Amino acid sequence: MTITVAIVSWLVGGAFLVLTLRAMHKDKFGLAGAWGLLAAFFFLCGQPWFQGLAKTWIISNVGAKLTALGKQMDDVQATTAKMQIELSDHQNQIDKHQKEIEDAQLKLRSTQTNITEQQKSLTLAQNNIEAQQKQISDVEFLVNNLFGKMTYETFSGEDSNRVMVLPLEGDNKILFLKLKAAPLKYSVQCMGEGLITGQHSLSPMLQEANIAYSYISGDANLRGITYHVQYVRDTRVTNLVQKVEFKGTDTFFDDKRFTPAPDTGP
Repeated sequence: MTITVAIVSWLVGGAFLVLTLRAMHKDKFGLAGAWGLLAAFFFLCGQPWFQGLAKTWIISNVGAKLTALGKQMDDVQATTAKMQIELSDHQNQIDKHQKEIEDAQLKLRSTQTNITEQQKSLTLAQNNIEAQQKQISDVEFLVNNLFGKMTYETFSGEDSNRVMVLPLEGDNKILFLKLKAAPLKYSVQCMGEGLITGQHSLSPMLQEANIAYSYISGDANLRGITYHVQYVRDTRVTNLVQKVEFKGTDTFFDDKRFTPAPDTGP
């Protein structure tokens, strides 16, 4: 193998030597110098001692390069491992922050739910307070007006402007009395003088604005009675009924149809 390399090197060196001589003959000394250097190199390559020196140099340099490359690869692997650790740490931190965010969101939703429930409780309490205030106001109004607004009215059943009778089935009928003012609810007391003998109570009576009414059974002549009505005026009601009329079995207050509450008995 060494002999073959030497022969090839000499042949190539000889070829470059021929080229060098031709270049010198043509006065191309720069090109001749280059061919000459190549010829000398290949002649040296044909020498066993030079081949050994070249092999030693190549092995030394290649080994150094491979060692440096291996070190670089080790550095790259170490850097990659370090980056992987850092990425893992960052991912753990991100996961931790995400968990903290989720916990904060859960707490926020819980707080919002508590606020909503508290608002509902406050609204309910406010409604209860308003209802109690209304009841207190009604009680105060009743106490303040029970005696000062007590009203007495007496009128004859023959007064068709104030006494109206709506016939129902059989001997049943509804007696409507138009008062001068609106009574406080449940305050109407009515006595009928001349009903059978003496006075007879027609209470309790239902009411709508200034109209008091009651369901009556029997064949008594309601037109032949004198009505004595006692009640407490409700000065808060100012929209009074002026006219009561019947159309068949329907009742109208100032041309607006009115449905009496059902008879609940005595």
